[in-house]
Amino acid sequence: MQHRLRACALLLVLPCLATPGLCDGRKSLHGLQGVAVHVSVDVPAAIREYCDSVTIQTRTELKLRQYGVRILSDDEEFLVPGKPSLYVSLLGVSSSEGTLYAISVRVVVNQFLLREPKLTPSAVFADTWSSASVLMYGTETVKGGKVYETVADQCDEFVNDWLAEHGK
Repeated sequence: MQHRLRACALLLVLPCLATPGLCDGRKSLHGLQGVAVHVSVDVPAAIREYCDSVTIQTRTELKLRQYGVRILSDDEEFLVPGKPSLYVSLLGVSSSEGTLYAISVRVVVNQFLLREPKLTPSAVFADTWSSASVLMYGTETVKGGKVYETVADQCDEFVNDWLAEHGK
């Protein structure tokens, strides 16, 4: 059972590690006017109330605003060059007993990037900045707010990089 949970945790983090071009994701934040914030949560029902998407959305937007990061509305997001979006995603699985959880927490900035091959220019939507981790916690730790704390830590990383690139 422990091996199966560890394997699930590894599968949750592999996409985070496979994102190319993130050696210096901070540079990709230079010149952005702001970001739209989107949250996706897919965790077992037993801990869903401790990983609430509305709470994560509200806390994330508040933190970004406190540090001067402009939050783009749904309408503005499509008008700003590159359509910069900050995605917070949580994906979790539980042990067969339902007492241990592996939760992937990922904060990513995505943008449309122009790709100019020899003949046909095209745009791709790609990760340009990210922070990710996989948590393995018991129910009480999740109830104690550790997931929210991890999201906040990753948002702090984003804010630090944003401020460094915007000269603040």
